[in-house]
Amino acid sequence: MKFNWGVGILIVILLFFVTVVARVIYSSQIAVDIVAEDYYHKELNYGEQIEKINNTHNLTEKIVAYTDDLYFTLSFPKIAKPENISGHVLFFCPAKINKDIEFDILLSDSCTQRFERSKFTEPRYLIRIDWSSGTQKYYQEIEVINK
Repeated sequence: MKFNWGVGILIVILLFFVTVVARVIYSSQIAVDIVAEDYYHKELNYGEQIEKINNTHNLTEKIVAYTDDLYFTLSFPKIAKPENISGHVLFFCPAKINKDIEFDILLSDSCTQRFERSKFTEPRYLIRIDWSSGTQKYYQEIEVINK
């Protein structure tokens, strides 16, 4: 068989189709987790979320995250007594939806809350803090690396 332009073009087209088919098969086997099951409901209430974020921006102190060998520690602003602060903390894992961990806010007298690092298996979490002090509601996100 003689190699000419027609054979070369045929080989290039066949390689292209094999590559496309291989990529389609590969991409169909990748697990895709959506961020939230009730995303439509959350989208409808996003105006309230924006208001919470604006309230957080107006604070003089924000929530600060600290890490050490054993704990993640969240330090809340001292705008009210710790028992007047309520809400929940979600450790959102962007890589795997089943690795999300949620806690209620239970502050110590020094307005801090600690979380054992041994409970967290993934290397990266986005802490989503939805909290309120009295009638004022706040929302803040902090990214942490779990080494």
